[in-house]
Amino acid sequence: MVTSEKKIIDVASLDSLMTQYFPTARWTVESIIPEGGLTILSAAPGSFKTWLMLEISLSIAEGRSLFGKYSTNKTGVLFVDEESGPRMLQERFKQLSSVEGLPIHYTSRQNTRVTEAYVESLLVICKEKEIGLVMFDSLVRLHASDENASKDMSELFNLFRQLTDSGLSVLIAHHNRKPSQGNYNPSGDMRGSSDILAAVDCHMAMSRQNGSEYVLVQQTKNRYMPEIRPFKLRFVLEDETSYFEFIGEEKNRSSERADDKQYIVDTLKSNESDITKKLLYELLASNGKKIGMNRLGEYLEELIVDELVFTSEGPRTAVYYHIRTDTGVR
Repeated sequence: MVTSEKKIIDVASLDSLMTQYFPTARWTVESIIPEGGLTILSAAPGSFKTWLMLEISLSIAEGRSLFGKYSTNKTGVLFVDEESGPRMLQERFKQLSSVEGLPIHYTSRQNTRVTEAYVESLLVICKEKEIGLVMFDSLVRLHASDENASKDMSELFNLFRQLTDSGLSVLIAHHNRKPSQGNYNPSGDMRGSSDILAAVDCHMAMSRQNGSEYVLVQQTKNRYMPEIRPFKLRFVLEDETSYFEFIGEEKNRSSERADDKQYIVDTLKSNESDITKKLLYELLASNGKKIGMNRLGEYLEELIVDELVFTSEGPRTAVYYHIRTDTGVR
């Protein structure tokens, strides 16, 4: 006999899902911090992590592009500081040339613990002060749970999700553990349970290069688009003024493949004669482009599938490679 019970699960049809309107994804910082999303920034101590958080807050509050590269959506910012303290915050904002009148608010060393009541209080404050981004520095200071316990971290990030579900963007600073055997892993070196990475929409990892003023920033997760290329920054620390200088994007494996394939296409375009794989290999090598024969074969097969290159038969089973007109691979 089926008894009448209170329904606790809402089930909807696929048709109703397909007729719903969802706005196009927007960014608080282009490609880096999604609007209404949860982002984590991880790094080892002494990697300019807090400096970068403050630079991000200034860029967003002023509505200027970050590093002159990534556009921002101007909004109010709340900086929850449990690391630096008011004095150091003031010194660093001065170093970064903060100006008066910016819509930046802060709390500092209030022994914050993220609870249901704390989240409710934040939501009221953010609405009153027209805040669109909440920044937390850092995760370890915001809870008394076990970071290695997936259940504890899942419950903690469910609280952060209440902020993003209201439309707020959230950026959390987090620490890395020591790299295993000296090998740096941008996502794997982040402290705590793997549920932390699973819970966020975007993850950026910072690594300071040999104790210098240069840092490499790598995006290891982005729910909304392909991960952006890693990029290098130089942190310029002068007597009275400091800033981040954008040095440029770094090559990653996918971008190197695209560059190699484009080089092959360009080489085929510039040579009208019939070209075998061996001759193409020699032409590339003579121009300083070293691609192994096996890798070259893979690239040519991909270019054929993409209908950018075609083949013809030559004498004695020779195969010639030709470029199709007006093609490119970028």
